[in-house]
Amino acid sequence: MHLLNPFQMNDWDNRRFFWVFQAFQVAFIGVVCLDLVGYHIPIAREVLAFLYITFLPGILVLKALRLHDLGAIETTLYSAGLSLVVLMLTGLATNFIYPLLGYTRPFSFEALFPTLIAVVQVLLYLALTRDRGYAGSGTVAPAIPPAPAVPFLILLPFLAIIGTYVRNEYHMVTYLFLLLILIALVGLAVGFDRFIPASCYPLAVYSIALALLYHTSLISGYIWGYDIHHELHLVNSVLGPGLWDMTIPYNTNGMLSVVALVPIYSLITGLDPVWVFKIIYPLLFALVPLGLYRAVEKQTNARIAFLSTFFFVAFFTFYTEMISLARQQIAEIFLALTILVMIDKSMDRGRRAFLLVTFGFAIIVSHYGLAYIYLFSLIPAWLLLVFVEHLRPEYERDFRGRQAPRRTTCSSGGIPSPGRESGRSSSPTSSCSRSSPFSGTRR
Repeated sequence: MHLLNPFQMNDWDNRRFFWVFQAFQVAFIGVVCLDLVGYHIPIAREVLAFLYITFLPGILVLKALRLHDLGAIETTLYSAGLSLVVLMLTGLATNFIYPLLGYTRPFSFEALFPTLIAVVQVLLYLALTRDRGYAGSGTVAPAIPPAPAVPFLILLPFLAIIGTYVRNEYHMVTYLFLLLILIALVGLAVGFDRFIPASCYPLAVYSIALALLYHTSLISGYIWGYDIHHELHLVNSVLGPGLWDMTIPYNTNGMLSVVALVPIYSLITGLDPVWVFKIIYPLLFALVPLGLYRAVEKQTNARIAFLSTFFFVAFFTFYTEMISLARQQIAEIFLALTILVMIDKSMDRGRRAFLLVTFGFAIIVSHYGLAYIYLFSLIPAWLLLVFVEHLRPEYERDFRGRQAPRRTTCSSGGIPSPGRESGRSSSPTSSCSRSSPFSGTRR
């Protein structure tokens, strides 16, 4: 008996998908209601709320698009990216619509919680209606690869959490040093092809990225850096009055990745915005190396993809400066997803265009600087593709001509003989000549 892979829910048959989805939703609503009446279950609301609003809306969008058999990595990445888009658009819509209906606090739990439940139910109806004929995938892949290295890799983020706790309480960095040594050993093990199989590389990439982010972000109970202080101020300016004031004259105030996404996570999970920045955003940003790993793997192989991603996360900018740039963390998720969609040849043109437009729009409303870079990089990329497409037939004809074999023709129909270096035949009854695509003269 095989357990169903939760990372590929859109590949389940519709009946099983519907009942599992509704069971999870009922559990989430029940835990939230218990928390509201005073029966708090430790971390239950936070975990269920994070999973519910981070993955389930995106899975429903994938199912509505009838995108199946993408694999666990692509399904996880696309569902997370699409869910973030749904959350930002929901926050934007409530900020416009509810004041028109007389409700002046759209960014409050009383408004957002039922709104998100309603949006998810609409997406569920669309998904099951458009994908009603899908009977489920015949392929069964384990959610976690059966390898001895799996517990060790899962331990890395928890070691980062323990290390930062010991650092904050007892001012000891022993566990953090041990974490860095273990991460370096993982890189060596993959480089020498020992202990960690290729099936564990995606888990290793995400665990290492998350551990590095947590070993920095969880130091102290306060945010630190530069832009993130201004972002926290804007988040509090939304949560205080319960309304996003679009007249505040700051570029950052127009970024939905800050003024919409953080308040939604804070209200639904019950976390303070500071801990949304310190816990939830690293969980999301760690998906960027996973997306880059998958993109490089499609072009090369698993080991090169892992080492390339390891090189990416080893830069101190990844786990230091990026912690203090919340909006850029979200924007880079969409940039990685855009790259992944571009090189995905399994999608048809319509679905690929929809995802590219969606993720491109999300980049624009997440970080203005990255949007400009993305736009200016598309123009030379498009020109290069057009240039290559026009020159490809000419290059192919030239290459085939250079690789054509030498042809031997005989005027008298006789069998050619080797002859001497001068090219004369040893048989007087046959006259043969050799033609070469490289030269018109004989040797």
